[in-house]
Amino acid sequence: MIYEYLIVGLVPEPLKSRIAMMQARWQFRKQMLPPHITIVPPFQVPGFSTKASVLNQAGSLLEARIKIQGYSSFQNQKENVACLKIFSPDLEELLRVLKEDLSQLREPLERKKIVFHISIARGIPNPELERVMTELQTEPFQETFILDKLTIYQREIGKSWYEIL
Repeated sequence: MIYEYLIVGLVPEPLKSRIAMMQARWQFRKQMLPPHITIVPPFQVPGFSTKASVLNQAGSLLEARIKIQGYSSFQNQKENVACLKIFSPDLEELLRVLKEDLSQLREPLERKKIVFHISIARGIPNPELERVMTELQTEPFQETFILDKLTIYQREIGKSWYEIL
């Protein structure tokens, strides 16, 4: 079996519930995971299942300061995504540490440009994107919080994600 992995920071309450409500409102394609910030996008590394190693390497950076700076959108894997923009030097540092200390992540991280965000809606049809973004802009979203929980999701290619325990 070939597995794919994803390293994310989970959004704390009450922000998690607020974002989940927004996601439910704009459900063009079902969200597969709870509100989160992707730290390392999906990657394949044979034999990778070292959650403890990742969390140990992240160590002191598990209290990353996160600033949400409104809304944005982008196209990813041929689908439109509406999201919350993230600013966090702490996440940049976390990514640097993971890249340096976990050699098995170097190649996946060097191949991908990582733009930190929290997805609100995925799979938005092109004609709907402008309307969605206009409506989102009517609800200002500026927030600062501490990201203090990292986790790793795993899945067989083409199947659902599950958290590695």
